[in-house]
Amino acid sequence: MKKIILCLFSLLLLVPFAALASRLTDLNTVDNAMYVYEDFASSNNNFGVKAKICSEGGANLVSNLEEDDTANRYQGNSCLRAEIDFVGESWGGWLFTTGYLPEGAQEPVLNFGEHPDSGLDLRKAEKLTFMAKGAKGGEKVECFMGGLGWSSETGKATAPYPDSTQKISLGVITLTDRYTAYTLDLKDRDLSYLSCGFGFVASGRYNTEKITFYLDDIQYVFPEEKAPAREFPWAIVVPIAVALIGAAATITVALIKKKQG
Repeated sequence: MKKIILCLFSLLLLVPFAALASRLTDLNTVDNAMYVYEDFASSNNNFGVKAKICSEGGANLVSNLEEDDTANRYQGNSCLRAEIDFVGESWGGWLFTTGYLPEGAQEPVLNFGEHPDSGLDLRKAEKLTFMAKGAKGGEKVECFMGGLGWSSETGKATAPYPDSTQKISLGVITLTDRYTAYTLDLKDRDLSYLSCGFGFVASGRYNTEKITFYLDDIQYVFPEEKAPAREFPWAIVVPIAVALIGAAATITVALIKKKQG
């Protein structure tokens, strides 16, 4: 009789615990996409530390990146607006990076591979997709990911903690005045450590005048069956279960003794 009472009481205590465990796994479920840019100030954005890149003396030719353009968005609330001018074959653009958070700092700073533990592990990603259009059409831009801490000229690492892959690019693309979907195939690439999630650059070699263009919905796409998810929290579950069963046994024995007394 004591064993029956003990088992029943233990099961009653574990019912809410099982519900809690179920909620823990639900909370850890993620979608099959990870955004670099969804909307301005979206909590879903990643690689939020922006770095302006340019040829020598060309910083003033690359306008500040407008991240909340609402008039030219593809969908959602906003899009990115980029404007780049040229002198001769000058070039410029922007990188979207993870940055580095120094000890005691409140906000991350630029990191070009000098600091460890700053990259993201995106090994399960199959592709990077984004929407892009030009203000007039005919703008020529290169969009890419990875390559932080690598030399495009020598193909060798230039920093102690570079991205796990060199730059993966579509090459120079010619934009139209309507949004077009673009895809970077990432299958069989080493995406284990990425500090540069996205980037773009334009050059006077391909453009004869200042260009303006727009980007939206920049995202890494994972197959649904391989979408990154945290493992079931056994380290939390097992100790709680043991504690509840022990409590059930103690209370049950006390009740039986009281009844017998």
